[in-house]
Amino acid sequence: FRNAHVGVAPDITRELGASAGSLAALTSAMFIASAASQIPGGILLDRFGTRVMLPIMLVLSGIGAGLFGAADSVGELVFARAFMGVGGAVLVMAGIVACARWFDARQFSTIAGGIMATSQLGNLSATVPMALVAAWFGWRGAYAAVVAFTFVLAAVVYVFMRDAPPGHD
Repeated sequence: FRNAHVGVAPDITRELGASAGSLAALTSAMFIASAASQIPGGILLDRFGTRVMLPIMLVLSGIGAGLFGAADSVGELVFARAFMGVGGAVLVMAGIVACARWFDARQFSTIAGGIMATSQLGNLSATVPMALVAAWFGWRGAYAAVVAFTFVLAAVVYVFMRDAPPGHD
């Protein structure tokens, strides 16, 4: 979600007349919305757990990706990216919460660092596949694929993830 739009920026510029400034607004909208959602997202994770909140937030991000793929104006693109940001606000945080519940405190920093590193690898490796899929199916088709993948991932998380090991309060 963070950088997927970079791979399709030329298509968005061509089709919707997006300027360099409006493309920058796409990036900013997601991060501002995500930052604003961090504290409420953390409260929801504490209240309802990762097994419930992670799929819900993935679905919200998927809806945002669907809105992005269907957008007919730069304003709609910015709104959709903000929607993705709200949904994505807890994605990494949920992994950190799971680490705190599943692993001994002595292992926390190593495992949490691994989550952050893996997250950044995904960030770096997302643009080329997105550009390839967009070359085959168009940028809107690429976002449809992102939506489908995100919804499948939400279902897998809900079915297989557990909030804490047995006996954890």
